[in-house]
Amino acid sequence: MNKYDHSKIKTILITTNKDGLGDALRELALLSSMRQAFPDAEITFLTRKKVWHHSPMFEPVTRNPAVIHGKQYAHPLIDHMIIEKELGRTLKGLWTRSFPLKEQRKDNPYDIVISLERGIFPPLCVRRIPHRRFISYSLLWLFSDLKPVHHKRNEKHLLQQFYACVEAASQKPAPEADTRLPISTEDEQEAERLLPYIGKKYVGQVPGAGNKSKCWSLEKHIELAKKLHQAGHIPVFILGPAEKEWTDTLKEAVPFAKFPLSETQRESSIFLTAAIANRLAAAVSNDCGTAHILASGIQSKEKPEHPPIIILFGRTCVKKHIPFTKRAVAFSASDFVAGSKNIDDIPLDTVFKTVIEQLEFTINS
Repeated sequence: MNKYDHSKIKTILITTNKDGLGDALRELALLSSMRQAFPDAEITFLTRKKVWHHSPMFEPVTRNPAVIHGKQYAHPLIDHMIIEKELGRTLKGLWTRSFPLKEQRKDNPYDIVISLERGIFPPLCVRRIPHRRFISYSLLWLFSDLKPVHHKRNEKHLLQQFYACVEAASQKPAPEADTRLPISTEDEQEAERLLPYIGKKYVGQVPGAGNKSKCWSLEKHIELAKKLHQAGHIPVFILGPAEKEWTDTLKEAVPFAKFPLSETQRESSIFLTAAIANRLAAAVSNDCGTAHILASGIQSKEKPEHPPIIILFGRTCVKKHIPFTKRAVAFSASDFVAGSKNIDDIPLDTVFKTVIEQLEFTINS
């Protein structure tokens, strides 16, 4: 194998078999760091994501020239997208899925192939795609030709694992990703119309999640909204398409609350949600993709302080999934009941007290 020189890297393939919104947002951070490390490389992204494939909401960050930390690059974050809907769903699929690329690239291997898959079979199947160097953090970098220089090789947080892949590819510390979402003027104006400044603080609540076992009970969210209202704040419920059936129940239980995504005149998107997040003083969310949108949204403008986000975890691991923001507070069910994975073991009073403390800290800081 020839001596490695990262400055000569021209083609990079990144593959993933995850399909959640939170996964996609973390991967956008990976791509932001990768584009800074390899500004002139041609980056191809292979995925089976529903969120990448079915929605135009990622077009501004995948088709337009990348703007990272205020600097514009000649390339977008992704130069080419490959969608394989059945990517890694079956053992047969794991074994055969790389054949099209294997044939296409046999005379023109990628300089680097990065597999974000876990386990044994998925990264080994990706490794069959023609390449000069292969990178995978699975099983503590067992299959990887290159390893990170400075990063710990057993990072728990998924985004830190992604940064470690960038570091392995560049053999330098990974550039810090720009995790802010590009919010349009139209979305900012719509968020201001939906949540105008009236002298009270808006507190976001995200009661839903892609997997309902990750949801704090709707009854607790209702009681939290009532307590926030009594304390002089305005609850703001962020409901996704899967939670539309809760709208009438919530409006009847907490008529003083706001429901911006139900009242918008624009098409709902991650960018409008981020613009709404930018008008919140604090937020309480289950561990879900929307939590990562809120974390991106509150960082999308320069502020003297970052609003706090309280994230509630049940069966998922805090160290792996907590959003990257300066003021994230995490509660896990196991903090209150040893070994528990039931998110409803997180007490209402603890969450309410934490929101109030965080709001007071913001005011006094």
